[in-house]
Amino acid sequence: MAAPPLPPYAPEPKAITKEPPKTKTTINLGSILKPAVKAEEKQAEVRVPMVDQPFQPHDIVRVWKEYAELRKDQVAEYHLLTQQIDIQGNEVLIYMTNPIEEPLLASIKSDLVGYLREKLRNGTIQVKGELRMAEGKQRMAYTNKEKFEVLLDRNPLLRELKDRFALDADF
Repeated sequence: MAAPPLPPYAPEPKAITKEPPKTKTTINLGSILKPAVKAEEKQAEVRVPMVDQPFQPHDIVRVWKEYAELRKDQVAEYHLLTQQIDIQGNEVLIYMTNPIEEPLLASIKSDLVGYLREKLRNGTIQVKGELRMAEGKQRMAYTNKEKFEVLLDRNPLLRELKDRFALDADF
């Protein structure tokens, strides 16, 4: 005897309901460094045209030192800001002693110029950097050969000793 045939399988129809999307639990890394700007702050950004007020060189020096004190926690920036400056009209020229200071000045230049313009109420102030090697300072000798050359400058008889005993400066 054969078993009676089974009816064909048909799943019960289910109503498809759309669940609300889950909230994200991860952080958007792109927004970490961007400051959140509120609508109130956006309205406050409307700038009133600045009337350029005249200033004296000692005013720039005073405000420059104030800015340097604000950056005291950043040692390299503070060192750069304490370098000698020269004021020529509306242009402040800072003398840098190292080529590494050039990108450092470029990174703080916009904040510095903005601070100077705001405190002195003059929108024409510019800051420029000029690389000037310190006068009277010799380059530091690092390798053995460089150290030997420095010693030769101080005492030329060392060359005779080196030649007589067939010494090698690069040991």
